[in-house]
Amino acid sequence: MQTKPHVTEQIRFLYPEDSLLLALSEELKDLELHSLERIEKDIRTALDTSRRGTIHQSELTYLFLRWKVPLRLPTLASLMKTFSSSTHPEQVLYKELLQFIQKLIQNQELRGGDSEMTVDQTGTSGSTSRSYKDAALANLPADFHKQPPVDSAMSQLIGSLKNLLACHPEGLTLNQTRRFCPQLLNQDVLKDYPSVRHLLQSMPKVVRLEGIGVQTRVLLALP
Repeated sequence: MQTKPHVTEQIRFLYPEDSLLLALSEELKDLELHSLERIEKDIRTALDTSRRGTIHQSELTYLFLRWKVPLRLPTLASLMKTFSSSTHPEQVLYKELLQFIQKLIQNQELRGGDSEMTVDQTGTSGSTSRSYKDAALANLPADFHKQPPVDSAMSQLIGSLKNLLACHPEGLTLNQTRRFCPQLLNQDVLKDYPSVRHLLQSMPKVVRLEGIGVQTRVLLALP
């Protein structure tokens, strides 16, 4: 079942940090895997002959347009930010990005299409069912992050967050935190939470959140 536009906007309003996954599931449902293979071949033969693992965002955008990958430019921009290099944000970790898309498509094929979503017609956060999480995250490949058991994965997440935020005492936005700490997208630790925001809110001894909406900043917890 196709997601209704007004429901999609409700998800993007309530859980903006997860809306990228929803957009990718919607826009890539008709993509053929050979397009990704052509993109990777072009990169390896012309753009990354030294096998650095990164290319400039503009180069990847050109290839996606050339091979007609059906992503809206805002979605592509968000995807590239998610997989951007922490040291050179204009550079994209293309291998990880293409692998993510490939596994997402394969997972969609196994599911037989789009996942159905139910939502209370009022659209308010108080009456929204947990299917918001299912709608936003259902098509994320279950095996994308092959991590150790949950306790170990959570320990890795906590360590990464502490190291990251120690370098940024002024705090980071939610999008920046997700970008620089990919462990936040590990399904072993995220599966019991409606969004990344809720996961972070459950860790008051590690981080604290200040502000609301897109202005929310993530900082180290006070000692």
